[in-house]
Amino acid sequence: MSSFWPSGIELKNIQSPIEILKEAQRDWDSNSDGILNLVLNTIKVEGINGLLIEMRIIVDIKHIPSNRTATVFTVLHRQNSPYPVSIILEEEELPDILRKSYTVSGRKGIETVLESVRGTKETITVNNEWVADTPLEFRENLQKVFNRSYLKSMVTNLISGHLPDEEEPNGSTAEELHGEG
Repeated sequence: MSSFWPSGIELKNIQSPIEILKEAQRDWDSNSDGILNLVLNTIKVEGINGLLIEMRIIVDIKHIPSNRTATVFTVLHRQNSPYPVSIILEEEELPDILRKSYTVSGRKGIETVLESVRGTKETITVNNEWVADTPLEFRENLQKVFNRSYLKSMVTNLISGHLPDEEEPNGSTAEELHGEG
């Protein structure tokens, strides 16, 4: 027998992105013993004539003892339509030497030159893995984001007392303290 109900939609799991993020916020608070919080900042982006066109939820991690924060990602959706929703990562580029794995594309620059010389352009389909059409997909994407290595590094840096480009307590930079620069 056929089922005409859309797959991936469960009536018991219909939450907006902000409701799911608030659940994640409670989870972070309890699992970090109150040391780390997720901070959610909602921004309404207006278009022409003051019409609200999109909602942005900026997600920061806050280290409570030091009161330091770091932005990890932004969630974006349309006004009055929480789905589809997209996660925009704030991932900081790491040098290749600090990555567990990376790819190098030596042909990309050559392909661009050839396209301009030949006047042809091939089209490709780009899949955005961070767009979710349902609350279930959004939850799965959030789990992926929270398990990315850059986020784990950011949490470790917040707890250990160091953030990128942060000055040392006496006003000296890390390079000056270590004789570099």
